[in-house]
Amino acid sequence: MAGIGRLLAEALYDAGAEVHAVSKTASRLGSLAEGRDPARMRVYPQDVSRWAELKALLESMPVMHGLVNNAGTNILERAEDVTEETLDTYVFNLDCKQPSFFFFPPSILNTNLKSAINACQTVARRMRDSGVPGSIVNVSSQASLVGLENHLSYTASKAGMDGVTRVMAVEFGPNNVRRSGQRPTVSASSPPPTLTLSFSDQDQQHKSHGDSDPAWEGLLEGRSGGADDPKDPVEEVCRYVLMF
Repeated sequence: MAGIGRLLAEALYDAGAEVHAVSKTASRLGSLAEGRDPARMRVYPQDVSRWAELKALLESMPVMHGLVNNAGTNILERAEDVTEETLDTYVFNLDCKQPSFFFFPPSILNTNLKSAINACQTVARRMRDSGVPGSIVNVSSQASLVGLENHLSYTASKAGMDGVTRVMAVEFGPNNVRRSGQRPTVSASSPPPTLTLSFSDQDQQHKSHGDSDPAWEGLLEGRSGGADDPKDPVEEVCRYVLMF
């Protein structure tokens, strides 16, 4: 767990919440839990793209008052090169010449979109059945609104997240489960920092204080920095989650 996800977990903990943090990276979960009350910072190493495993894990937890879906991954590919494996499935790559010849590529729709649908269904259903009002926040991206080169899969997943949030807001609202979406800027998950961008005019030129990636061409002028910069979205998400 890194970047915005880590900041969210830390901020919610500091606000007094009992946090259940899920990430496939056990080492980052360990550092998140280090020095914090284990009764209020509980960590679970789990790949959220595994539908049945994630659902079972969420059903084993206490009924939640809030949920934040922030997991995300990306593979930079031209639109004409996107494969089914990139979008939606895991495959064994038997042609890999590395010593460990089983290679599992990240699945963008499974991680970025389907995991959020799964978590929302599971958590919201338990809120409803237990009579617990709650708040759910889906972290989308400004990429859902702006066409970015080499980002077809990521953009599709985040635009889908926006649609899921709208539909579930209508369906879950009568059960006192509030839904909201956030579209944070691009941020670096770990040093060395690349970019954190906020934008409003697609005709502006992109600037960077670090090494830039061709994928960012066409993005808009903004401020550059690392994972600690997007404080306002974190504060807004935490405020919404805690308003149950």
